[in-house]
Amino acid sequence: MEWRVKKFIAACIGIIASFSLVLVLSACSAENLPDFSDLPTFAQEILSDILPNSSPESPPATEIRIATAWQYLYLFDEPIFQLQQEHNINITEIAVPHDSIMETLNSSVMSGEPFAEVVLLSGNMMLSAITNNLVLALEEFIPLDFSIWQNRQNWQNRQNSRQGRQNISTIQPAAEFVGLHWAFAPYTVNIYGTFLGVNLDIISSIAAPNPAILYQADNWTFDQFSGILYQAQQTDYFGISGEPAEIITNLIAANDGVFIQNFYYAYDDYRTIAALKFAQHVLQFWQPTHGITAAQANTFAFLTGESVFFPLTEVILQQKQSQQNGANFRYTIVPFPRGPDNTSGVSFMHGFSTGLAVPRGTQNALAVYSALEKLFATADQRQLLAQETSYLTALFASSADATRTINILQQQGKFDLGMAIPTFTWLHTIFAETFLQNADSNIPAMVERFRRPQQNIIETTLENWIFRTE
Repeated sequence: MEWRVKKFIAACIGIIASFSLVLVLSACSAENLPDFSDLPTFAQEILSDILPNSSPESPPATEIRIATAWQYLYLFDEPIFQLQQEHNINITEIAVPHDSIMETLNSSVMSGEPFAEVVLLSGNMMLSAITNNLVLALEEFIPLDFSIWQNRQNWQNRQNSRQGRQNISTIQPAAEFVGLHWAFAPYTVNIYGTFLGVNLDIISSIAAPNPAILYQADNWTFDQFSGILYQAQQTDYFGISGEPAEIITNLIAANDGVFIQNFYYAYDDYRTIAALKFAQHVLQFWQPTHGITAAQANTFAFLTGESVFFPLTEVILQQKQSQQNGANFRYTIVPFPRGPDNTSGVSFMHGFSTGLAVPRGTQNALAVYSALEKLFATADQRQLLAQETSYLTALFASSADATRTINILQQQGKFDLGMAIPTFTWLHTIFAETFLQNADSNIPAMVERFRRPQQNIIETTLENWIFRTE
C-alpha cells in the first residue's frame, strides 16, 4: 500500500481558498447563495455540503457550555450576566485539565454527545481537532451575511468609530486551514510571536547603529543586521544567541522560506536553503572559547549579557520578569530583518492561534455561535484591548518597545503547516547541531536526507486527510 496526500484536497485548496474570499466579501443571505455552477462538479458537491442551505432562523440556545483548560470567561463576567438577564442564555465554563482536553473531546464526539457546545483550543491542539474531524468548519453553519466574515478587514474602521461601537460584533474567524476556518475568537491584541532582542550596552560599546532607530526610520535591513553581527563577533561577543532551533525557524521566516507546501516537505525551496546557509554561517561562531555550549545557549543572553541579538517571546519576557533582578543590561526589540528574498514583510512564523471551536455533533451550532456573537458584541472591547496592551507594556523596558511589539506581532507573522505539526520543526535542532559540528555541511544534501522521514510525519499527522491507493 502506498500512502499519499489526497490529490483531491490538493486540487481543491485553490478553489476552496478562492471561494473563501467570496465568503468574506459576500453580503448575500443563506437563502441566496452565490452561483458557483461554473465550478467543477466535485467542488460544487463539497461547497453544497459545507455551506449553510437553510435559513439562519433557529431556536435560541439557552444553555451553552464552554470547555477550557484555563480560566477564560472571567474576562466577560458582566456581558454574561447581561446576556442571561436580557436573553435567558446561560453560559457556563467547564474546566478540563490541559492534558486530557483532546481525549475528552474525541471520546465525546465519537459517542455522538459532545461534552460541551464550544471548546477553547490552543494552537497545538487545533490541527489534531481539525484533521480528526472533531470540530465543525465555521463555513458549515454560519451564513454568509454574518458580520464575522467582514470583521477582519473592517476592524480598523470600527475601532476608530465612536458611534455604535458596542453594538458591533468584533468576533473574528481563526485557524484557517485548506481555505476554511475552524475556530473563532473575540478581537484582541496578539501577544504571541517571536521578535529580536537587542543588547543596547553592546551596541553602544561597539559603536554600532541602534536597530530600533533604524527600524523606526524604515532602514532596518538584512545588511544592517549582518553588519552588526560581524562587528560584535569581531570583539568576541556573540552575534546572536538563544535557542538555536528558534533562530533557524525565524531566519527562514524572515527570508520568506517555507517548511511545507501543499502537504509536501518543502525545505528545498530556494528561500529556505538561503536562510539555512545564513544560519550555518551564524552558528559557526558558537565555539567553546566563549565559555558555553550550544545546549546552554538558550539562557546565555539573559544570564550574561554577552550577545548583541537574541530571540524573544512573551513567555521568555514573562519568565525573566519573575526573576528578582530582571535583565542586567539595557535592551530593546526589533523584528527579525527581511532576508534578501523576502517580498511579504514577514518576520516570524506562527502556528494556529488559540480559538473557540464547535465540536462536531453539537446541536443547533448556529444558535450557539449567535449567542457568543452577542456576548462579544456586548463586551467592552476597549477594556479587553487595554488589558492586553497593559500586560505587554509591563514586560518591556519602555512603552515604545511595547507599542513596537504590538505592531510587529499584528502585522508580520505567517502560518506554516509545519508549525502546527508536533515534532516537525525538531528538524531545526538537528540542523543546528550539524552546523555546530561541521561549518561546511552540504545543506542541499542534508535537506534531501530528511525528506522521507519528514514527509512521513506529515502523512501520519494528516492520515485522516489521506487515502490509500493500490
